[in-house]
Amino acid sequence: MRLDVAGGALQELARTVGINLTGSWNADGTILFPRLPTAGPLMRVSAAGGEPVALTRLDPPRQVGHAHPYVLPDGQHFLFATTGTPDSAGLYLGSLDGNAPARLTAADSGGAFLPPNWVVYVQQGTLVARQLDLARGVLIGDPAILADRVGVGAYGHGGVAVSTA
Repeated sequence: MRLDVAGGALQELARTVGINLTGSWNADGTILFPRLPTAGPLMRVSAAGGEPVALTRLDPPRQVGHAHPYVLPDGQHFLFATTGTPDSAGLYLGSLDGNAPARLTAADSGGAFLPPNWVVYVQQGTLVARQLDLARGVLIGDPAILADRVGVGAYGHGGVAVSTA
C-alpha cells in the first residue's frame, strides 16, 4: 500500500500474502521487498503499482530465502540478506540491472548503508561496519566493531536499525 505524505487516499500497489516487515524504495520509484509468507526471492514493483516480479533468484538447495533489501544511494544497487547453508548465507550486493549478486560476507542480519561508503551489519552477535568498494562489489578493510552482544530479532536474519545523526 502507498499513502502520500501530502495526503490522499491509500493506494494499493500490489497484492502480497503475509506480513512484510522490510522493503526499500529507490528514487526512480522501484520498491524491493521479500516474498512472503514463504521464503523466496526478492520481489520488485513500481511505486505506481502493478504486478510484482522476482528480482533475485535463489540458488537451491544452498539458499532458502532473500530478505531485508536496502537500496544504495546510486539507486541501482542494493544490499540484502540470504538464508541458507553456511557457505551461502550472508550479506549480498545486488543490482537492478539483473547482474548476478555478489556475496559480501557472512552475516546474521541485513545491512544498512552509512555515507560515504560504510555498510553496517551483525556478524556473530557483533555490530560491525566495513567500507564498501561499490565499483568492485566488495567490502574492504578490517571490520570496525560498533557493539557486542547484538541481537537480530525474532525472524532470523533481522534488519539493522541505524541513525546517521
